Amino acid sequence: MTNQMMDQEIEPTLHDVIRLMQTGFDNLENQMFETNRRLGSLESTVEDIREDVVAIGKAVDKDAEVIIDHGRRIKKLEQVIT
Repeated sequence: MTNQMMDQEIEPTLHDVIRLMQTGFDNLENQMFETNRRLGSLESTVEDIREDVVAIGKAVDKDAEVIIDHGRRIKKLEQVIT
């Protein structure tokens, strides 16, 4: 190849441009599909965590109530003893 041939630009045809655009759109569509799939999985995980946190919160509230009740009983017993 001569330098003159290497310096010449090859103009893409309309068909080449459309094919490249379609490939780009296909790649973008695949990436969006994968992102949506991951987002769905993340939403499911967050919902599971939320349910666990709510359940733990309820258990802690019940334990706190039990501790308070025992504290009252202990105070009454202490008053009886003294």
